[in-house]
Amino acid sequence: FIFDPPKSRFEWRRTPIPARFLGPKDHAALRNDAAAAAGAALRPEGETKKKQHHLRRRRRHKIFLNASVTEVLCTTTAEALAMGRFVIVPDHPSNEFFVQFPNCLPYGTAGECAEKLRWALGNDPEPLSRDLARELTWEAATDRLVRSCAVTEGEAEEWRSGGVDRTDERIAW
Repeated sequence: FIFDPPKSRFEWRRTPIPARFLGPKDHAALRNDAAAAAGAALRPEGETKKKQHHLRRRRRHKIFLNASVTEVLCTTTAEALAMGRFVIVPDHPSNEFFVQFPNCLPYGTAGECAEKLRWALGNDPEPLSRDLARELTWEAATDRLVRSCAVTEGEAEEWRSGGVDRTDERIAW
């Protein structure tokens, strides 16, 4: 896997991606919009202004873009999938587990990443099936760990005949 990012910001501008990255000005605009909306409409009983604002913002975001192959973002990727978001990740061995989910969009190049992002912006994520949702639980993770650590009788016999078991015992002491 070779990720070849654009060499300059001008390469990014050739095929711009419609995206919004919140900054100080956007937060101020959101605050003003929320204040105007709160004055014009009644909130459901029990909801604070802050909670209502958080719920509105949470509904807008449907894409998690993880462009890194060196950062440890597996938990964040799993959380985004569990929340029913699209997850755009590099086609890399560290992301192999996530490819089984319909909302996971792996890419190999920056151009593919842009295509997946455009596609996700124009479509809605699929709800997780019960079986796939289970794959994101600690119970399923523990099951996978136990399966990967299991040793068959044939493997144990092969290790005994090759002396690997004695080497393991020496290392353990």
